[in-house]
Amino acid sequence: MNPEDLESYRRFETRSEALAAFDRIVGRAQRTLQLFDDSGEFWRLERKVFADAVQALLDRSRDATVTLVVHDTGYIERRCARLLALLRRRTPRLRVLRSDTSTRGFSRGVVIADATVVLRRPHFDRPRAFLDFGEAEVGAASALFAELVDGAQPGVVPSVTGL
Repeated sequence: MNPEDLESYRRFETRSEALAAFDRIVGRAQRTLQLFDDSGEFWRLERKVFADAVQALLDRSRDATVTLVVHDTGYIERRCARLLALLRRRTPRLRVLRSDTSTRGFSRGVVIADATVVLRRPHFDRPRAFLDFGEAEVGAASALFAELVDGAQPGVVPSVTGL
């Protein structure tokens, strides 16, 4: 992998570019992964590579956590069987939450890994994404995510089969 891929500000215009950056970020996370999205479909959370990366992250440390906040949990419940299997085994270190109804109009996504890198989607309707390591940008995204988690409701319960 090119070291520059995850060490400087980058702009991605296509979904495939953004997804490749997402996979690199998730695969390199050591302690925390935080994701806010409308459903998780853009990031293709149903893929084996994502479930394997989440499993590896949670295996690295007893303190590692993964928190997903989505507006609509239906995609995860219907399409993400591997993630649901992990959820059954790894709750509470793996959580899938539903955003509060008051934030359902919010349409900008974030993925934060280890409080050191943020992948931002300015709008759910567009594939454009930005990768950033700046303290201010990561801090702002982390503060936003904390607010979203504070208002979130239980989303997916570990008994959902996904089949």
